Amino acid sequence: MTGDTLDGYNGAYNFDYRLEMYNLNDDPLFTKATTLVLKVRDAYQPNDITADPVGYEEPHYIAAGDEIVYTIRFENTSDFDARRVVVSDTVDTYALDFNTIRPLANSHRSITNAVIEKISNSQSVISFDFKGINLSSSDTVDSYGKMGYAMFAVKTLDTLAAGTIIYNKATIMFEDSLGN
Repeated sequence: MTGDTLDGYNGAYNFDYRLEMYNLNDDPLFTKATTLVLKVRDAYQPNDITADPVGYEEPHYIAAGDEIVYTIRFENTSDFDARRVVVSDTVDTYALDFNTIRPLANSHRSITNAVIEKISNSQSVISFDFKGINLSSSDTVDSYGKMGYAMFAVKTLDTLAAGTIIYNKATIMFEDSLGN
């Protein structure tokens, strides 16, 4: 992660997450804390997407019917605080089951909307709209105050043929590119 020193780096980084769910009256319904261990692939890229499982053997095989968890991380590297961020992921519905797409977690309670829509026979989009996220600018010393993430899960089709390549593309738009 940008700005962090990984002393004794062993190829993985532990992220401690706390998931809290609230009803419309802001009363707590559910709390769960967990640690996610991610392999660090590029410690200098603040915006990335990872998939778990990464698959087995060199071609990274994933079996038909397996669930894939995608994590999209983002960081505000501009000179201004970001009040809104929209994270969208284009899902390959030739290989992944549209009916199993589900949001899992996100870094800020300020998320107002998670939308899943089918845009063609081959693609669907899941979008997370972080309104009021207030990510700090790049000149702040609080590196975690300028970062966020969104996670979702989707299953591969039960009829997925061996050797199928699963395509995925994430887009991260900060408020300047949203016309705010």
